[in-house]
Amino acid sequence: MKNATEVVLYGHSAVFFWWPLWAGGLLIAGLAWITGNEIVLATNSLSISRGLVTLASATLFLVWLLWLAVINRQEMWRINSHAVTHLSKQKGTREYAAQGMILSRSHTTPFPRWLLGFGAADVYIRIQGEDFTVRNVLCVRRKLRQIAAILGQS
Repeated sequence: MKNATEVVLYGHSAVFFWWPLWAGGLLIAGLAWITGNEIVLATNSLSISRGLVTLASATLFLVWLLWLAVINRQEMWRINSHAVTHLSKQKGTREYAAQGMILSRSHTTPFPRWLLGFGAADVYIRIQGEDFTVRNVLCVRRKLRQIAAILGQS
């Protein structure tokens, strides 16, 4: 593990977990284009154009990507050995001393969040008497280990 001097936590909305929809659709459409076949559902009773599946999946991907790039990154947390900075487009920026911060993660994480969310879980932050929840942090175990190392708690 690379020695980080700062860890950034991004919370993600549940929209992040939609990636299998567009990925699966593009995979099926790609296979249909490569083989030259149409997509048939329910044993020849419903045929869907591979162009339609490609268009629908690509549209869903673009909406997903726009959501993640614009809407989803409205808040972030920067944590280093001295300070914790909460940056929010709606609430502005607040900085706290890192000393005395308590971090934990959700332990009731459903299996799909781990499988589809690349090790996602909620992170709970208690700092200077305030409680915060950062939802669906990806690779949460690695991030918490890095934070512990930065704060000298490893």
